[in-house]
Amino acid sequence: MAAGRQSFGVAGGSRSFLEALDQVSEAVESGAGLPAVTRAAGQALDASVIVLDASSSVLAVACSSPEDERGVMAREAGTETVELLVAEAAVGQLRFRARGEPPPAALLRLVGRRHLRHERISDATGETRVIMRTPNWEDFVQLSCAEIRLYGAENPQIARRMRAMLENLIHTLPPHRHPALQQELALLDRAIDRLYTSPEDIALARTPDAQGLGGAARVERRPAA
Repeated sequence: MAAGRQSFGVAGGSRSFLEALDQVSEAVESGAGLPAVTRAAGQALDASVIVLDASSSVLAVACSSPEDERGVMAREAGTETVELLVAEAAVGQLRFRARGEPPPAALLRLVGRRHLRHERISDATGETRVIMRTPNWEDFVQLSCAEIRLYGAENPQIARRMRAMLENLIHTLPPHRHPALQQELALLDRAIDRLYTSPEDIALARTPDAQGLGGAARVERRPAA
Protein backbone atom coordinates (compact mmCIF):
# COMPACT_ATOMS: atom_id res chain seq x y z
CA MET A 1 0.00 0.00 0.00
CA ALA A 2 1.33 3.38 -0.91
CA ALA A 3 2.17 5.75 1.92
CA GLY A 4 0.17 8.90 2.42
CA ARG A 5 -3.34 9.67 3.45
CA GLN A 6 -6.32 10.13 1.21
CA SER A 7 -9.73 11.05 2.61
CA PHE A 8 -13.19 11.51 1.22
CA GLY A 9 -16.79 11.56 2.35
CA VAL A 10 -19.17 8.65 2.13
CA ALA A 11 -21.91 9.28 -0.37
CA GLY A 12 -25.40 8.40 0.71
CA GLY A 13 -27.86 6.66 -1.52
CA SER A 14 -30.61 4.08 -1.82
CA ARG A 15 -28.54 1.41 -3.50
CA SER A 16 -29.01 -2.14 -2.27
CA PHE A 17 -26.36 -4.04 -0.34
CA LEU A 18 -25.72 -6.34 -3.30
CA GLU A 19 -25.21 -3.39 -5.65
CA ALA A 20 -22.75 -1.85 -3.20
CA LEU A 21 -20.95 -5.17 -2.91
CA ASP A 22 -20.61 -5.23 -6.69
CA GLN A 23 -18.94 -1.83 -6.46
CA VAL A 24 -16.30 -3.30 -4.15
CA SER A 25 -15.56 -6.08 -6.62
CA GLU A 26 -15.40 -3.67 -9.53
CA ALA A 27 -13.04 -1.33 -7.67
CA VAL A 28 -10.68 -4.18 -6.80
CA GLU A 29 -10.74 -5.77 -10.24
CA SER A 30 -10.19 -2.47 -12.05
CA GLY A 31 -7.18 -1.57 -9.93
CA ALA A 32 -8.88 1.70 -8.96
CA GLY A 33 -6.67 2.08 -5.90
CA LEU A 34 -7.12 2.13 -2.15
CA PRO A 35 -9.37 5.23 -1.90
CA ALA A 36 -11.96 3.84 -4.31
CA VAL A 37 -11.91 0.41 -2.67
CA THR A 38 -12.26 1.94 0.80
CA ARG A 39 -15.17 4.12 -0.31
CA ALA A 40 -16.92 1.14 -1.92
CA ALA A 41 -16.37 -0.95 1.22
CA GLY A 42 -17.86 1.81 3.36
CA GLN A 43 -20.93 1.97 1.14
CA ALA A 44 -21.37 -1.83 1.12
CA LEU A 45 -21.05 -2.05 4.91
CA ASP A 46 -22.99 1.18 5.50
CA ALA A 47 -20.09 2.00 7.79
CA SER A 48 -17.39 4.53 8.46
CA VAL A 49 -14.07 2.99 7.40
CA ILE A 50 -10.42 3.81 8.08
CA VAL A 51 -7.42 1.93 6.65
CA LEU A 52 -4.08 2.12 8.48
CA ASP A 53 -0.63 0.74 7.72
CA ALA A 54 1.51 -1.33 10.11
CA SER A 55 2.76 1.82 11.87
CA SER A 56 -0.84 3.00 12.42
CA SER A 57 -0.52 5.80 9.87
CA VAL A 58 -3.85 6.54 8.18
CA LEU A 59 -3.91 5.59 4.49
CA ALA A 60 -7.55 6.17 3.60
CA VAL A 61 -10.67 7.46 5.33
CA ALA A 62 -14.35 7.03 4.48
CA CYS A 63 -16.13 8.79 7.35
CA SER A 64 -19.09 11.13 7.45
CA SER A 65 -17.39 13.85 9.51
CA PRO A 66 -14.16 14.69 11.37
CA GLU A 67 -15.92 13.74 14.64
CA ASP A 68 -16.91 10.40 13.14
CA GLU A 69 -13.32 9.82 12.03
CA ARG A 70 -11.97 10.59 15.50
CA GLY A 71 -14.45 8.16 17.04
CA VAL A 72 -13.44 5.30 14.74
CA MET A 73 -9.75 6.03 15.27
CA ALA A 74 -10.29 5.97 19.05
CA ARG A 75 -12.18 2.67 18.71
CA GLU A 76 -15.27 4.05 20.39
CA ALA A 77 -18.31 1.82 20.99
CA GLY A 78 -19.34 -0.11 17.90
CA THR A 79 -15.94 0.09 16.18
CA GLU A 80 -14.52 -3.18 14.89
CA THR A 81 -10.95 -3.88 13.80
CA VAL A 82 -9.76 -6.31 11.12
CA GLU A 83 -6.06 -7.12 10.86
CA LEU A 84 -4.73 -6.93 7.29
CA LEU A 85 -2.29 -9.76 6.61
CA VAL A 86 0.06 -10.66 3.77
CA ALA A 87 1.62 -14.12 4.05
CA GLU A 88 0.68 -14.14 7.75
CA ALA A 89 2.54 -10.86 8.34
CA ALA A 90 0.51 -7.93 9.68
CA VAL A 91 0.62 -5.02 7.22
CA GLY A 92 -2.13 -2.82 8.65
CA GLN A 93 -5.66 -2.57 9.98
CA LEU A 94 -9.14 -1.84 8.75
CA ARG A 95 -11.34 -0.15 11.34
CA PHE A 96 -15.05 0.30 10.72
CA ARG A 97 -18.19 1.30 12.58
CA ALA A 98 -21.64 0.57 11.22
CA ARG A 99 -23.93 3.56 10.81
CA GLY A 100 -27.14 1.63 10.23
CA GLU A 101 -28.35 -1.91 9.91
CA PRO A 102 -25.58 -4.56 9.84
CA PRO A 103 -24.99 -6.20 6.42
CA PRO A 104 -26.51 -9.62 7.27
CA ALA A 105 -29.82 -7.95 8.16
CA ALA A 106 -29.75 -5.77 5.06
CA LEU A 107 -29.02 -8.76 2.86
CA LEU A 108 -31.74 -10.93 4.43
CA ARG A 109 -34.28 -8.11 4.15
CA LEU A 110 -33.42 -7.69 0.47
CA VAL A 111 -33.62 -11.43 -0.27
CA GLY A 112 -36.70 -11.96 1.91
CA ARG A 113 -38.75 -9.50 -0.14
CA ARG A 114 -37.85 -11.08 -3.45
CA HIS A 115 -39.26 -14.10 -5.21
CA LEU A 116 -36.50 -16.71 -5.21
CA ARG A 117 -36.24 -19.01 -8.17
CA HIS A 118 -37.54 -22.52 -7.97
CA GLU A 119 -34.86 -25.15 -8.39
CA ARG A 120 -36.88 -26.87 -11.12
CA ILE A 121 -38.13 -25.53 -14.43
CA SER A 122 -40.95 -27.47 -16.06
CA ASP A 123 -42.45 -27.42 -19.52
CA ALA A 124 -46.09 -26.77 -20.38
CA THR A 125 -47.02 -30.36 -19.47
CA GLY A 126 -45.48 -30.07 -16.02
CA GLU A 127 -42.49 -32.29 -16.79
CA THR A 128 -39.20 -31.15 -15.21
CA ARG A 129 -36.73 -30.02 -17.86
CA VAL A 130 -34.05 -28.16 -15.89
CA ILE A 131 -32.79 -28.54 -12.32
CA MET A 132 -30.84 -25.57 -10.93
CA ARG A 133 -28.84 -25.79 -7.73
CA THR A 134 -29.70 -22.36 -6.33
CA PRO A 135 -29.76 -21.29 -2.66
CA ASN A 136 -33.19 -21.04 -1.07
CA TRP A 137 -34.38 -18.79 1.75
CA GLU A 138 -33.31 -21.24 4.46
CA ASP A 139 -29.80 -21.34 2.96
CA PHE A 140 -29.51 -17.54 3.10
CA VAL A 141 -30.70 -17.42 6.72
CA GLN A 142 -28.30 -20.14 7.81
CA LEU A 143 -25.40 -18.52 5.96
CA SER A 144 -26.09 -15.19 7.66
CA CYS A 145 -26.66 -16.51 11.18
CA ALA A 146 -25.04 -19.87 11.92
CA GLU A 147 -21.40 -18.84 12.17
CA ILE A 148 -22.19 -15.66 14.13
CA ARG A 149 -24.26 -17.71 16.58
CA LEU A 150 -21.73 -20.52 16.96
CA TYR A 151 -18.74 -18.26 17.55
CA GLY A 152 -20.32 -15.12 18.96
CA ALA A 153 -23.21 -16.08 21.24
CA GLU A 154 -20.89 -16.16 24.24
CA ASN A 155 -20.65 -12.37 23.87
CA PRO A 156 -23.96 -10.98 25.19
CA GLN A 157 -23.86 -7.95 22.90
CA ILE A 158 -23.57 -10.17 19.81
CA ALA A 159 -26.45 -12.31 21.05
CA ARG A 160 -28.56 -9.22 21.73
CA ARG A 161 -27.91 -7.63 18.35
CA MET A 162 -28.57 -10.90 16.56
CA ARG A 163 -31.90 -11.26 18.37
CA ALA A 164 -32.85 -7.69 17.45
CA MET A 165 -32.10 -8.44 13.80
CA LEU A 166 -34.16 -11.67 13.76
CA GLU A 167 -37.13 -10.17 15.59
CA ASN A 168 -37.15 -7.15 13.30
CA LEU A 169 -37.04 -9.37 10.20
CA ILE A 170 -39.96 -11.43 11.54
CA HIS A 171 -41.99 -8.23 11.96
CA THR A 172 -41.13 -6.82 8.53
CA LEU A 173 -41.01 -9.83 6.17
CA PRO A 174 -43.95 -11.89 4.84
CA PRO A 175 -45.19 -14.78 7.02
CA HIS A 176 -43.81 -17.49 4.74
CA ARG A 177 -40.30 -16.23 5.63
CA HIS A 178 -40.85 -16.54 9.38
CA PRO A 179 -40.17 -20.26 10.12
CA ALA A 180 -36.46 -20.11 9.22
CA LEU A 181 -36.03 -16.94 11.30
CA GLN A 182 -37.93 -18.45 14.25
CA GLN A 183 -35.71 -21.52 14.02
CA GLU A 184 -32.63 -19.30 14.33
CA LEU A 185 -34.17 -17.60 17.37
CA ALA A 186 -34.74 -21.00 18.98
CA LEU A 187 -31.14 -22.03 18.28
CA LEU A 188 -29.91 -18.74 19.73
CA ASP A 189 -31.94 -19.34 22.91
CA ARG A 190 -30.46 -22.81 23.25
CA ALA A 191 -26.95 -21.43 22.85
CA ILE A 192 -27.61 -18.78 25.51
CA ASP A 193 -28.98 -21.38 27.94
CA ARG A 194 -25.88 -23.49 27.37
CA LEU A 195 -23.34 -20.66 27.68
CA TYR A 196 -24.70 -18.59 30.58
CA THR A 197 -25.29 -19.75 34.14
CA SER A 198 -26.91 -16.87 36.06
CA PRO A 199 -30.55 -15.91 35.39
CA GLU A 200 -29.52 -12.25 35.13
CA ASP A 201 -26.98 -12.95 32.37
CA ILE A 202 -29.49 -15.11 30.49
CA ALA A 203 -32.12 -12.39 30.72
CA LEU A 204 -29.64 -9.77 29.49
CA ALA A 205 -28.44 -11.93 26.57
CA ARG A 206 -32.08 -12.46 25.55
CA THR A 207 -32.85 -8.73 25.49
CA PRO A 208 -32.58 -7.33 21.94
CA ASP A 209 -30.23 -4.40 21.33
CA ALA A 210 -30.36 -3.18 17.74
CA GLN A 211 -27.57 -0.63 18.20
CA GLY A 212 -25.16 -2.95 19.99
CA LEU A 213 -24.35 -0.24 22.55
CA GLY A 214 -24.83 -2.40 25.61
CA GLY A 215 -27.15 -0.01 27.41
CA ALA A 216 -29.12 -1.02 30.46
CA ALA A 217 -31.63 -3.70 29.58
CA ARG A 218 -35.22 -3.44 30.65
CA VAL A 219 -35.17 -6.73 32.52
CA GLU A 220 -37.66 -7.33 35.31
CA ARG A 221 -36.01 -8.84 38.34
CA ARG A 222 -37.91 -10.77 40.97
CA PRO A 223 -37.61 -9.40 44.50
CA ALA A 224 -35.48 -11.47 46.84
CA ALA A 225 -37.46 -13.99 48.82
